[in-house]
Amino acid sequence: MKRILTRVSFFCLSLALFASGETVDAQSTKKALTGPEMNLGGMKSKTSGKWKADKPEKPELYRYIMPKSFGDKVDAILTVVEDPSKKSADALISEWKAMFKPPKGKTIDSVASVQKVKIGNADIAYFEVHGTYLKKNADGETQELPNYRMYVARLDTGKNVYIVKAVGPYNTMTFHKIDFKSFLASFK
Repeated sequence: MKRILTRVSFFCLSLALFASGETVDAQSTKKALTGPEMNLGGMKSKTSGKWKADKPEKPELYRYIMPKSFGDKVDAILTVVEDPSKKSADALISEWKAMFKPPKGKTIDSVASVQKVKIGNADIAYFEVHGTYLKKNADGETQELPNYRMYVARLDTGKNVYIVKAVGPYNTMTFHKIDFKSFLASFK
């Protein structure tokens, strides 16, 4: 019974996300966030009250746990780093695509999307992808994590470039998608 309720809940959430417009802009994203405020080079946004602050690991500025949902076994992780290389959005998008292997019969471009917007003083390149996450371990080996999803944004404030990345199991990431997009759209 619990499994059926979980699947029905996930289906309803998927329909709500589909109907929500899938954009990262202040006009279409109206969800109020209740978590702590994050400051990136003078631009501020509240975080989701569902996310749990965690101790950042170098070079991270911020780290949050996005609690597991819909039967997933692990939490998703959101990290924020400053990018001293200030790579272009297109160069980073190429790197982000290489972090995933698409599902069988698909191409990476068919399971990824890119959106470029201006919010406040920042130019934001937003990238989303799903498939098998090719996670690099500390020893340099690659661990394949199937059925994962990643949301990542490059925020260029004119002075600094920040990378906001959330990655985790597909269902959990879907659950946190509206909060992630609201968080990005709320930067001022």
